[in-house]
Amino acid sequence: GLNSQISYNLPYPKVDFLHYLCDWRGFVSHGSPVHDLKALEPIRKSHDSGEFGNRQQIFCSPDAAWAMWFAILDKEKYSSTRNGCLRVGTGDKRLKYYHFELRKQDEADKPFTDGMIYICRAEDFPDKRPEPFLDFLNGEVEEWGSTKAVTPLAKLSVSPTDFPYLDNVAYSL
Repeated sequence: GLNSQISYNLPYPKVDFLHYLCDWRGFVSHGSPVHDLKALEPIRKSHDSGEFGNRQQIFCSPDAAWAMWFAILDKEKYSSTRNGCLRVGTGDKRLKYYHFELRKQDEADKPFTDGMIYICRAEDFPDKRPEPFLDFLNGEVEEWGSTKAVTPLAKLSVSPTDFPYLDNVAYSL
């Protein structure tokens, strides 16, 4: 049924499975430290530096690693983050660039926790972050949004050790 939890027992890292679903099967993912969401609601609790990021909407990504960042962040232990996923090119020629950053004072607290990746239909997220300067590179910021509630198709639990860039987080804000 909808929003069923995936019992994961494959020999591959979870992020590889999630990348397969998103990159090659056309799904999108939403990361949250909340494990029991029945529906994703357009509730905005934080502030973003851009107009798209400040909209009252649900955010998701066609990039599983970026969604995983939000799944493992313990909102009680950090005060600010800068992050992003930029895709340049298409198909097997595409390249992805990531940035994950927290404040220096957050490093000692290790603000990470177990979380959940909610897997959704791409067509449920019609809005994409506009970045016209990326058009000439055939690029986009991998951030999509929906102003309507969305029921996930499935969910997969993740932990900080599942996040492939944990050792590359910058603590410099």
